[in-house]
Amino acid sequence: FHTLPQYNPFLYHRSQIPFHFNTFQSPLIQTKWKFIPKTRLNMKQPGQSTRVSVDNSTPSEKPLKKGQLLDISIDSLSYGGEGVTRLNDGFVVLTNSVIPGEKVRVRIIKSKKNLAKGAVVERLEESHHYIPPKCPHVAPTGCGGCQSQHLEYLIQLSEKQKQVEYLFRDGMISGGVPQVEIIQGCEKIFGYRNKMEFSFGTREWLVNPPEKKSNDEEPNSEVTVQAPFILGLRPRGHFDKTLSIDACYLQHEQANQVLDYVRNRLMEVPSSVQAELRPYDNREHTGTLRNLAIRSAINTDGQLELMVNFVTSPQDVTHFLLQDIANALPQRIPEVKSVMQNMTESKGGATFGECGQKVLFGREYIEQDLLGYSFQISANSFFQTNPYQASVLYKEIQRHADLNGDEIVHDLFCGTGSIGICLAEKCRQVIGIELVESAVEDARRNAKRNNITNASFYADNLDKSSLIESLPKADVVVIDPPRAGCHPSLIKHLINTKPRKIVYVSCNPASQVRDIQLLSVDELYKLAKVSPVDMFPHTPHIESVVTLELHQH
Repeated sequence: FHTLPQYNPFLYHRSQIPFHFNTFQSPLIQTKWKFIPKTRLNMKQPGQSTRVSVDNSTPSEKPLKKGQLLDISIDSLSYGGEGVTRLNDGFVVLTNSVIPGEKVRVRIIKSKKNLAKGAVVERLEESHHYIPPKCPHVAPTGCGGCQSQHLEYLIQLSEKQKQVEYLFRDGMISGGVPQVEIIQGCEKIFGYRNKMEFSFGTREWLVNPPEKKSNDEEPNSEVTVQAPFILGLRPRGHFDKTLSIDACYLQHEQANQVLDYVRNRLMEVPSSVQAELRPYDNREHTGTLRNLAIRSAINTDGQLELMVNFVTSPQDVTHFLLQDIANALPQRIPEVKSVMQNMTESKGGATFGECGQKVLFGREYIEQDLLGYSFQISANSFFQTNPYQASVLYKEIQRHADLNGDEIVHDLFCGTGSIGICLAEKCRQVIGIELVESAVEDARRNAKRNNITNASFYADNLDKSSLIESLPKADVVVIDPPRAGCHPSLIKHLINTKPRKIVYVSCNPASQVRDIQLLSVDELYKLAKVSPVDMFPHTPHIESVVTLELHQH
């Protein structure tokens, strides 16, 4: 594993390295403070202010100290959304909730030899790329989702382009890297999400203006208010608190109407009924109401369809109030075509209904049109979060695969079969594998409803799959794994079977680069194309499509 890329600490966090690599004691991934040159700073002298001044000539014997103040300009954004400031000959300060061009005063809250993390205590000068955000909950006092809604969208795209280029240029330590293609942006930058998961809670999370706690803590003073009922989003880093919101502008307006109606109905009932439907407490692991998941789709007639999913602790009988809300929602909001109840015992906040599900109204799926194909989406299945931009992404996948009609294609982590179905008419056979059985059932139904006869889908765990070894050898493999990337056993399978081409789709280019490096050992594969696609405006997330071609030795 010493062949792994030298992870740049400005772009990677330990949480972005999958557990099966993090368990190895490789010096390349053991710490995120490595590979940074020395700095030159004038440190605080007795009797002086704690503010640090920058000097390009005087070397420093000690790093910045916790609690020191520093006035900085934000140069760029790291992969993950933190602001990057480079001082002198390489010393870096990372800061949350800032945008390029902004000047801020930060308090140092973490410090190592050549890298520090700061928290904003005062905003000194506005960036010329600043735009007023549409949502009042944008960082630093919000849910943590739209970290850059107050940054011009063209600048968002520029930053993401540079991040992908940096990842591939510095992450690949063997083989050539082609020029990264220009990122494809979204035409629709609001109302694009087809799934939002809201949380029920009793601890309301608030943020006061910067005052101050201790030097070891970030300046925003957090306040938790106990309340009988809250519906909103979990703030970043707060699994047990809930930020009450009226609307999320990333989802459809009708979905916000659902959110508003459900909240009002649950808040207006007598306290005795509220006691029967208490929000789930993530600390005590008691209560019933866990999440409200709202999914949307645009069907083949161009009509909006909504699915409302109440995620609860297991119940033998659905509470009468939930059933009343399920019956009333379609009358008030005609776009609601499905109301479900997912039941789970998970203590980790998952919305998957492993303890069963019930249909409270309508059908158990909604329909999404994509590139002329119609897809059924159920409560537990995965589908691309931005269906508007998914058509752009899938056209990129088709271009990268460049099928001639005679190939066997393996669609790994196939979800509801959308990628495989969009490729099926251009190849001889598609074989899809997916962990979630309900998604596989959706994939089979989707193939049938689209008259696709050369695609088959199977449920299996690709982290320890025996099924994949028995399948016909693939000419082209399409991979669309979770953020953690591919398990070593799947990497080993690909190296052993040597498909002619691998099209790797990823929502986490960091783990993608790592996997590509492992697949390129001994120059087995060469990296042929890198195509970034922005699927998630206003967030730090990037989708990347790459092609690996087998070297002809």
